[in-house]
Amino acid sequence: MSARRVRVIGLVSGLHLALLQFGYLLTGQMHLSSGYLTYAVVTLLWMLGCLLGLWLALPAAPIVALGVLAYAAAFAAFNLHPFAPWLPWVAAPCVLASGLWAGRYFALALARVSTTTASGRVFADENHGFTLGIVVTFVGYALRGRWFLLLAPIVTGAILLLALRRWRAPGAAVAVAVALTSITGCDAPEDTRLPAPDRALFERQAYPALLRDCGFSGCHGDPSRAFQVYGPGRARLPGDGEDEVVGHFDAPTERELSRSYERARAMLTTSDDPLAAPLLRKPLEDAGHRGRDAQGRNVYRDRQADGYLALEGWVRGLEVEEAGAP
Repeated sequence: MSARRVRVIGLVSGLHLALLQFGYLLTGQMHLSSGYLTYAVVTLLWMLGCLLGLWLALPAAPIVALGVLAYAAAFAAFNLHPFAPWLPWVAAPCVLASGLWAGRYFALALARVSTTTASGRVFADENHGFTLGIVVTFVGYALRGRWFLLLAPIVTGAILLLALRRWRAPGAAVAVAVALTSITGCDAPEDTRLPAPDRALFERQAYPALLRDCGFSGCHGDPSRAFQVYGPGRARLPGDGEDEVVGHFDAPTERELSRSYERARAMLTTSDDPLAAPLLRKPLEDAGHRGRDAQGRNVYRDRQADGYLALEGWVRGLEVEEAGAP
């Protein structure tokens, strides 16, 4: 294999690996948990896969194909069964399998160069591709949504397999194409426009329930979480002006109401039944929520709980008895 081909494979490998790794992180954040543990576990499993790739003398093309197929399987599981408690057990081996190429690439590439300068290029090319992949992932996700997270690694995986055709990659490329067809069904992506339920009804009905049940500083009052709720008696946002001081029990500010509303409606994104949206699915029993109390109960035991009915009524545009804030 020529030095130029090694460098091209390094660049494409870095791009492909970034799409895979950050695809796992973003999908896990959307459909399992946005807590730090998700990022820590994905990174740990990825590094373990990388180490195994360094140690195990496995053929290149099958590893790349396995990584793409594992990612596609994890993506399907996350999107078909969001917040299911068994998702981490399915995702863990998938992340590990996708990380194998991160280690195997270096072992194969370094075996094909003979100087220190050439070996430095091997690392630099992969690093440049990975940096590009980070940018591509976030820009593509911002513009095209979750379907970009699925399709982009499949495309870069197929390109990488073609570049590795000396390892009989075309057969593996066919397997990737079959996976793409089976998961997407050759259908156009479904409409996932962001819903906009009534703002006034949110403030009267949904906001008090969310503030009471979810707005603790260690829960969704934490600014590091994707879903946030702020208000009196819970986590507060600073005032708009430098001299404006917001007391712990002062009335909610417009900034807090707007932030809570926008984050709540962002949790309603779904392509089918609104009741399957994360905001209405995650706080129920057996839905993967990590907010269980000392008695092992989740936020709401069932769909008849007062707080849940307040949220469901807001989504449906129905007035129900208000949930009292603390």
